Amino acid sequence: MTFYLTEGELFARETIREQAERSHIFIRKLRRRGGATDAKPTPDAANIGIGTFASTHAAAEFALWAGLPLDTLITLDWQRMGIHSGPEAQAATGAFLKCYNAWAIDKNAHPAWIYGIERANTDQGLGYHSHVALHIPGIPAAPFSGELPPINHREHFRKWISEYTLRRFDHHIPRAIRANLRARECSFRHWNAVSYLLKGYDLSAIVQTARATVDGRTTYLGDFIPWRYCNPGAVALKNRLRVCHALGPARRAIGAPTGMEHLLPTRPNWSVFKVEGHGPMTDLEKGRISWTLPKAKPFVASWDDGIRDVRGLYCHELYRFATGQEASG
Repeated sequence: MTFYLTEGELFARETIREQAERSHIFIRKLRRRGGATDAKPTPDAANIGIGTFASTHAAAEFALWAGLPLDTLITLDWQRMGIHSGPEAQAATGAFLKCYNAWAIDKNAHPAWIYGIERANTDQGLGYHSHVALHIPGIPAAPFSGELPPINHREHFRKWISEYTLRRFDHHIPRAIRANLRARECSFRHWNAVSYLLKGYDLSAIVQTARATVDGRTTYLGDFIPWRYCNPGAVALKNRLRVCHALGPARRAIGAPTGMEHLLPTRPNWSVFKVEGHGPMTDLEKGRISWTLPKAKPFVASWDDGIRDVRGLYCHELYRFATGQEASG
């Protein structure tokens, strides 16, 4: 008896084979629920380019390095809240993040976030919504060995965000806000959330031409994003993806997010002391003594350092989840 594979089965086998051959990029892709109708790009789609991807990925890597995983993903459906334009959605997102910043500071936490605004088809038609990947202190991934268990702020945040529309609009709006968070901090959910914000990318953006790649084949921006392309819609904004100042280029240049200056060097660099001659110094010589603090060490992101292998850009758990392969080699 002869068995024939369907077109879908043949495509799946071919994808697995190509993923094994080109393990440095994403061939297999994650797919969002109900996203099949949004897979095709349109001329007015606000797709992100290589520059936006690089800056967003650098900020996410910086956050994880500093111990601020952005593993809580919030979706704000502005259409359900009566907001129907891009500038209004951006202002409303800013107002939400201002409240979040105040909540985090009140809990002695360090606020950090990245957000993206999209305009896509919903069950109520074409509407604006925001995806926000933010930091909420959770139970550390490592087993706790102290005398007292750490405070789990995520339960407090879950209650706080469930009452957000009630505080702002004086009434509860069902399904206006969705929160995806777990008790423990997790690098997998961090990269899963951040990469989800990047799913509306320029399909034609070339990262490396064939002569510069390890396998002699051109790589595109989408090859470095684990999610299947999703049309973000015609978002009438200059920058629909934004990163908080704490994770921005100015803070990466000194190597510490806002409020985490303890990561900076604090001891004087005694090697820069210059004393001419010997014996007691005069007041003039004392005035000439120069000493400074060590220079801050800038944070260099993997992408900025030239890494073009997704196994070095994301955690191994996300790579395995997306490709079905181990991150070896």
